[in-house]
Amino acid sequence: MPTLSENNSPLIIGHRGASALAPENTMAAFDLAIEAGADGIEFDVHLTRDGVPVVIHDDTLLRTGGMSRHISEMSLSELSGIDVGSWFQLNRRKGIFSGQTIPTLTGLLRWAAAKSTFVYLEMKSGPNQREVLAEAVAESLEHFALKDRVIIESFDLDAIKIVKALTPNIKTAALFEPSVLTPPGFRTRRLLGLAADAQANELALHHRLVNERLAARAKAEGFKVVVWTVDDPKWINKARELEIAALITNNPALLVAQRNTVTG
Repeated sequence: MPTLSENNSPLIIGHRGASALAPENTMAAFDLAIEAGADGIEFDVHLTRDGVPVVIHDDTLLRTGGMSRHISEMSLSELSGIDVGSWFQLNRRKGIFSGQTIPTLTGLLRWAAAKSTFVYLEMKSGPNQREVLAEAVAESLEHFALKDRVIIESFDLDAIKIVKALTPNIKTAALFEPSVLTPPGFRTRRLLGLAADAQANELALHHRLVNERLAARAKAEGFKVVVWTVDDPKWINKARELEIAALITNNPALLVAQRNTVTG
């Protein structure tokens, strides 16, 4: 398992895999992220109608599967054959990833268990589904020796609390985006308070929220800081200056190359 050192600081995490180069949240994207030297992957989880956690960002198939049906309204068997790769275009070429399907959480965790990789798992749930999703995620993790390299994250901080209650030793991250934290003068105090109340171990911050004061306060209060979603290689130096633990990126190869150049 990768550990944070001078040579791989900050950690590079593939956002929905290498989603700049392959259709997001597919095995093609996850494989490309690891091949590029990423230290881990980030992905999203929804529940099917029959209660199976699957890896997809949106709550419908409209954008990636070409149909408007909701994930929560479909069974695993209905979802399993849907092509979520043909929509993706790379260098003006479409269809080169046709046949990619939606992974199950269990299948992806099995893949991750065979590799030395961090896993950032974002739970996608509304208030009526947070507990059942948390239970399904916790149950899936029981089958694999991954708890020391899995971080469960969510914008729904109540969901984070439920995960902590179910699996006290699991690491969690509180997700924050700019729109929920205003005015800026109170941002640091409020953000850290919310994360502490959720018993989170890490802050997963949109890059526009990051500043020197927040990074320093977070470290002082025992939080690791993770920043999303950044594709500019200049973030490597900034992350080192601010002691940011990890960068989540659509194009891991770019940031890994810059990290290697800076380290070398």
